[in-house]
Amino acid sequence: MDVNLGNTLRKFIVSKKYLEKYNSNVYTHTCVIVRDGKIRIQTNAGLDKKGVSVINNFINKSEFENIILSVRTSKEPFSDNYPSDNLLRQLLNNRNNKNIVLFNQEPWPEPVPNFSNSNLVIRFGFDEGCEFDKLQLEEPLPLSEFGIQADTPKYQNGIYHYLVNNQEDSINNKKINTI
Repeated sequence: MDVNLGNTLRKFIVSKKYLEKYNSNVYTHTCVIVRDGKIRIQTNAGLDKKGVSVINNFINKSEFENIILSVRTSKEPFSDNYPSDNLLRQLLNNRNNKNIVLFNQEPWPEPVPNFSNSNLVIRFGFDEGCEFDKLQLEEPLPLSEFGIQADTPKYQNGIYHYLVNNQEDSINNKKINTI
């Protein structure tokens, strides 16, 4: 699967206005699972070392000096640390002249707030106030929901990771890795 899924995913997100509540500088780590002609979207799982490396590169190339990582902690009810402690250390050790701070999301079901446009925000974890995130609670969606024919060969079974924001054509929407 290539960037075409990313383009399709962005168009789907924008058409449904799923990330409309956030400023365009807010990116959501998204895990897309394609299996048997269906897509499941998750925002609370799947980050790995390879993904962290690509996110670090994304942060270092960004024009923003202030970076906020919105994370979940095990201190919340029904939650584990996300990203894991090990992956979070790798993100924080990537400073490269950037001011990186953690924002521990308020305990569920509090929504994640919108942040100032002067910061790059990368959101990890489920946000009760975001309709996009609620897709992971539903049955997987057929590829046709994304305007994709189920027998299209390039849409193979697999797990794909993206940083997505609310801009359909943003060059900064990034596919971060393919497992």
